[in-house]
Amino acid sequence: MTFNVESMGLPDEIGAEIQRLQATYDFYKLSEKGQNGYLFIAHNRVIGRKVAIKFYYWADGIRGHIEPKSLASVGSQSVIDVLDAALVGDEWAMFVTPFCQHGDLDRFREKHRFGLREALNFTSLLLDGVAALHQKGFVHRDLKPENLLVSDDGAPLIADFGSVRIVPEGQSHVAGSGHAVLYRPPESFVSGRYDRRGDLYQCGMVLFQLVGGRLPYAYHEYLSASERQAYSSLLDDFDRFKLVETAIKNKACGGTLLDIASLPFFAPQNVKRIIRRASNANPDKRFQNASDFMNQLNALTNRVVDWRFDNGTPIAVSSNSRYRIVGAGSQFVVEQDKGNGWRKIPGLKPDSRAKQLKAIATRALPNH
Repeated sequence: MTFNVESMGLPDEIGAEIQRLQATYDFYKLSEKGQNGYLFIAHNRVIGRKVAIKFYYWADGIRGHIEPKSLASVGSQSVIDVLDAALVGDEWAMFVTPFCQHGDLDRFREKHRFGLREALNFTSLLLDGVAALHQKGFVHRDLKPENLLVSDDGAPLIADFGSVRIVPEGQSHVAGSGHAVLYRPPESFVSGRYDRRGDLYQCGMVLFQLVGGRLPYAYHEYLSASERQAYSSLLDDFDRFKLVETAIKNKACGGTLLDIASLPFFAPQNVKRIIRRASNANPDKRFQNASDFMNQLNALTNRVVDWRFDNGTPIAVSSNSRYRIVGAGSQFVVEQDKGNGWRKIPGLKPDSRAKQLKAIATRALPNH
């Protein structure tokens, strides 16, 4: 399949490059996920592989082809491979990466709900990639689900490096990114600065979402009643954006952006403590490096009950049984399935859900 490049309204340099690439690639579509550039899905006829080809603007005098250089030099299992990269004219660059059928993390979460241990493991792998970036002297500045691909085996791949900057030697920070208002660290709002702890803040937000915390993407949900009224009276899109930005800034700087109470009932306190620390409004109170954050998650993984979802129902899984809590109000019971159907556990009386969570932990984590 070939594209009618002339009808797509692409910059001339990109159109000419696509025509050249068609000698090797069959282009399938222009992806809707091509923010800050153009993202195409294509098939390499030579190696018989489906790939993603991204074109992005880099002629700002600073970035200078940093995106593919960053990807190619990091060498982490959690950073996507770069198969090819090139300059395109004087203002654009392109790079080619493997195509991931699961798409980005937002898309993956639309059809897959993470279990508790799975969320911890996924975030730990993400932090492994972040640690590798930091070791090379980079900060990402835009770690959000839309910029994280999910590999065919369900692991994270940091895939969009359009906001990456190199921290100059002898300095600890760079300018804050103008992207991703919702994920922007509080200090970037206040000082316009960004350091490695900003990446860890964003990883904490991703962890919060994976465990099941509510973080709406509809910006009006962050506005008060009076702010919504003011928003509706504004006609200029920039003025509306600034109103939303201020509302999110106030919540982020006040430490109220993440509603910990929205986490599912089975999220234990030790997981909540990690999320609170990672997303603390004060960068000095966060994890100070990715390895420390990752090690905390790894140490915790086998000490929490393995909660998963079965058709939307939370199920605790152990080596030989499954457990679920049913009931309402203050009267909950635990049911167990040993492979022969769900049955109430004999001798375990109805009680509060908190008490039943402890009863499950005693059975599912006998050594803890």
